[in-house]
Amino acid sequence: LLESYLVAQQHHCQMKEFLIVLLMSLVMGTVYFIPFHISLLGQFLSITNYVKQLLVICQTLKNCLIVH
Repeated sequence: LLESYLVAQQHHCQMKEFLIVLLMSLVMGTVYFIPFHISLLGQFLSITNYVKQLLVICQTLKNCLIVH
């Protein structure tokens, strides 16, 4: 009975350690992932700005062509 209890305790400790490691890796992953997301968002925003500028340029070119 005592042996099984000790095994259960050991297993419980391993589970606790595993959970702690999992939690830590999740936290670290989030910390490392957030800047990546921000940079992706920044790239996306700059791309949309670029497209907007292109559209504006096309619009002005069209207007110039229509005028001429």
